[in-house]
Amino acid sequence: MGSRRPFHTVVEDIGKLIDDGVYPPGMRLPGERELATFLGVSRVAIREAKIALQAVGRLEARSGSAFYVSARQPLFSSIGTGAAALEVLEASMLIEADLAALVAKTITDEGLMLLEDLLVPLGSANPEVAAAADGQFHILIAEQSDNQAMMLVVKFLADMRSQITVQGQSLASTAGVRSATHRAILKAFRDRDPEAARKATRAHFQDILEWMLGSRETEALRDLEKRISETRERFSVCSS
Repeated sequence: MGSRRPFHTVVEDIGKLIDDGVYPPGMRLPGERELATFLGVSRVAIREAKIALQAVGRLEARSGSAFYVSARQPLFSSIGTGAAALEVLEASMLIEADLAALVAKTITDEGLMLLEDLLVPLGSANPEVAAAADGQFHILIAEQSDNQAMMLVVKFLADMRSQITVQGQSLASTAGVRSATHRAILKAFRDRDPEAARKATRAHFQDILEWMLGSRETEALRDLEKRISETRERFSVCSS
């Protein structure tokens, strides 16, 4: 049964062991056989998880097959998604802004009421409640498009955002407490204004991006400065 566990769960398990200090920075990770027995998974799953953790900067490969815990852990963690947090956020903004413009023309009165009902839980002090409401908010908008493919894409992006943490805080929960941008999107829908809906959605994700960058630690992100700068420029172009 262990070998059938979702791949991202294995990655998360190893990531948590690193976060908890079981495998501190600089330590050589146990061999595949030992880790596979400890986590109850196959050696193949361990091998793939190590590669994924190396890709997001949590592990370093040395001396052939040996893996060591990186001395400098990335601030933006996307364990379980296989994609960088900034890339997930960018994809969400690019896709969902145009989707909002489309939905502004077709959203039903019932759809508006369902979105309005989420405003209270979106402002909840409970991060889990806020995160769940944020995901539902975006999925409800996608459902109003009557496009099955778009619904699947938006749900997938929402799932990825729910797995991303920045300095231990869920990206989805931080989006949830930003109720002002949710209200702006809802107002654009009420006004049946496609361009306002597009801009409000871009502003929603831009706000989250600024929070992410504002949460950075200079030392931890020294190697990511170029990437962050490029992402800022791409968001700026998309928002113009």
